[in-house]
Amino acid sequence: MDFFQFLQKSCDSTLENTNKKSNKKNKELQLQDNQKLNNNQKLDKDNQKLQLDNQQLQLQDNQETTVYKNIKRGDFIKIIHVKDSNLNSYKGYIGEIREYRKDQDFAVIFLHTIPSHNAIRFPIQHFIKID
Repeated sequence: MDFFQFLQKSCDSTLENTNKKSNKKNKELQLQDNQKLNNNQKLDKDNQKLQLDNQQLQLQDNQETTVYKNIKRGDFIKIIHVKDSNLNSYKGYIGEIREYRKDQDFAVIFLHTIPSHNAIRFPIQHFIKID
């Protein structure tokens, strides 16, 4: 083996090594690109779902709902949870309706679990009638 053959082999091996390294880098870049595309697709799907949910909520908000309960003075009620309400701390309390007129959206309720004799004004969505 002469010197030139040795140089040629060493050149070939370095070229192969650089080709392998560049192939590895290209594969890694392709994998990263594929991952980014997958993440973007997932984000797009999530955004579409959120937009549909928002549209449904807007449709629900636009529709007028009337709540009517067959309640009268002296009925016993139980306080229930309503989203984003300050009165949720009374959830589960038992009370008695002290004042309610037909087609009102609130009732004055005396809570039996509170020792003081304060009546609290609750929206009618915030309680259910118990027998």
